[in-house]
Amino acid sequence: MTEPRNVQRCRWAEPTLFQESPIWTEAEAYPWSCKADGDPRVVEDTTVCATCGRWAPRSPAEVAKPPAERCHCQCGGDCGDKK
Repeated sequence: MTEPRNVQRCRWAEPTLFQESPIWTEAEAYPWSCKADGDPRVVEDTTVCATCGRWAPRSPAEVAKPPAERCHCQCGGDCGDKK
């Protein structure tokens, strides 16, 4: 089964509310932002994510593990230092 190509599953997409000022102030109108180009920008139409040439899936390790099993230093879990 192929993973759906949508904004929620893209490695570059983040909630706009999590961005620094002034971008986070656009969160009500544009809930998603994109960091594919480096600097975050709001996503005005999330349907374009399905055909975006920079779309990439999120890391399966980040999604598959419950938060308690993730390493707090973001090394990928190899250091053994869990929260």
